[in-house]
Amino acid sequence: MTQPPSRSEPVRTLRRRPRDRRERILAQAAELFGEHGYHAVSIEQIGAAVDMTGSAVYRHFPTKEALFAATVERAVERVLAAISAAAGTADEPAAVLERIAEAAVTAGAAQRDLILGYLREAVYLPEEERLRIQKRQREVTRLCADRLVAARPELTPAQAAFLVRAANGVIVGRLRAGGRPGSRRIRALAVRMYLAVLAAPVPDGMVQEGRAEVREPAAGAFTARPSRREELLAAAAGLFRRSGFREVGVDDIGAAVGISGPAVYRHFRNKQAILVAAFRRTSESIAAGANQALAEAADAAEALDRLIDSYAATALANQDLIVVYEREARSLPEGDRREFGAIQGEYIKQWTHVLGALSPGLAAADARTVAYAVLGLVNELIAGSPPASAESLRPWLAEAAHRVIKSVVE
Repeated sequence: MTQPPSRSEPVRTLRRRPRDRRERILAQAAELFGEHGYHAVSIEQIGAAVDMTGSAVYRHFPTKEALFAATVERAVERVLAAISAAAGTADEPAAVLERIAEAAVTAGAAQRDLILGYLREAVYLPEEERLRIQKRQREVTRLCADRLVAARPELTPAQAAFLVRAANGVIVGRLRAGGRPGSRRIRALAVRMYLAVLAAPVPDGMVQEGRAEVREPAAGAFTARPSRREELLAAAAGLFRRSGFREVGVDDIGAAVGISGPAVYRHFRNKQAILVAAFRRTSESIAAGANQALAEAADAAEALDRLIDSYAATALANQDLIVVYEREARSLPEGDRREFGAIQGEYIKQWTHVLGALSPGLAAADARTVAYAVLGLVNELIAGSPPASAESLRPWLAEAAHRVIKSVVE
């Protein structure tokens, strides 16, 4: 028979590992990645937040990339589960769509920081992880598109998927607006805007496979050659979009236009100077279009028409720059980041002023949400491969934006 330890003998307490260690790591990593960004967070910091060493975290996830991918997959699974539950109801198709909209909006608000972090930094994930996440995202889109076709039988699956993507852009834009995306009022606004996009027609000339045909210049047509600086800026924007600012070197940028890396320094001081120039070009193009739109408008309704069209035109003409502008602000020097943030803030104020003039009862926070939703609608389609030419997509974006606004502004 085992005797109890005497009082003079120390009693050993066994520390049991929590059974939910992996889940705790995922939850804390999601919070840290969302708040600070993927590159600013180390495995050691994540481990410390859950009372573990960095090496202990590696027992559960082989690399930081694998941990980041796992946090995103976890978020996508939650969105898919919420939408699946909404889509599985036996209601009329229109009612099912409304439930899906509510589920998508609510799930997005619950994971705002992580979703925005993923959209910024997915490009840095290894291809295998990125493709796996994209596959799950397509499952979410397909599920929503199937229910949309049930409600709108005239749509093909590709057309329905396009509208779902555009509606998702409204949600992303709403998340970027800041504030309290989970508040009941803001959720209700977002649901109305989401459904407004799903009710829109599809662009003229939309191709079945989901990509626009690229028109080559006619044989013998004159094409002006841009300056070397412009060539470098355009090449850098494309590389930053495809691979991420941190993964692109000056040699890569030079090679894209047929010169050596050192030759790039004749035009730009360093790689960050190229990024700053890209941001400046984008912000100035957007601001110039808005200022001209407001100066030429006879009333608030015309000002809104012109604001929408100017942004759509600028985005379609500068697709790589727009994507980089959305993703790479954290790669800017601190002073430039503050400057461009202030410029963006002034641009949003122009939108809220016009929306307020059209609907004096619209709260400033709601007007801001609507403005970001419209920009998100445009940007989401730019970030993917547009399914129609710029000529047909531009008027469609204008119509869809008006539908979004009219769903909120009386």
